[in-house]
Amino acid sequence: MNRLHDNSISLEPENHRYILKDDPDFKFLSSTQFVHGFFEPFDREAIATKLVGLPKYAGFTKEDLFNEWTLSATIGTKIHEELEIYVRDSTPPGHKKSIVGVEWLTKKKTVQIVLVHDF
Repeated sequence: MNRLHDNSISLEPENHRYILKDDPDFKFLSSTQFVHGFFEPFDREAIATKLVGLPKYAGFTKEDLFNEWTLSATIGTKIHEELEIYVRDSTPPGHKKSIVGVEWLTKKKTVQIVLVHDF
């Protein structure tokens, strides 16, 4: 398959779960889940405590950092959603980072995914 979008796969955004139309019980591993396998869980309390003690974050509280992180995650979700809608329906995105993503996708034209098994 050399397509950016396949109508037989859909995303359930609430649970960030991909569903295969012909086999709804099939378990996809999202790229987020895959990447998480290589890192320790994010301990926001410990990291925020450490950061507020650094000069770069002088004047910040842990709550300030939590709010910044939440905002960044919300924006990232919006960009992801706009790009997915663009790929599916060709609906132009509104966020400037989504627009950059569409420009990149337009230049690429095709996407090739290569899976390598390390036995």
